[in-house]
Amino acid sequence: MADRGFLIRDVLATRYATLNIPPFSMGKQLSSKAVTKIRRIASARIHVERAISRLKNYKTFQGIVPLKLHPLVDQMILVCAALWNWDSRLVK
Repeated sequence: MADRGFLIRDVLATRYATLNIPPFSMGKQLSSKAVTKIRRIASARIHVERAISRLKNYKTFQGIVPLKLHPLVDQMILVCAALWNWDSRLVK
């Protein structure tokens, strides 16, 4: 999921991922299929933004992460996400 203008489709293809960019109207009315796609992407985007916001609540990620911890950041995020999943639902 990305905003318009992100030229990362080829990078994602090497990782077997797809890029979801909301369609835009260019002054025309969107089809019902396009509107449905936009709503689905918007819903997913809100969920992702809430999840990222929750992860930022951990003290570890509230400031600058020291450079010496750089090799461990992926694992730190994974642990915080796992703890967050045990804590509560994203949408109450």
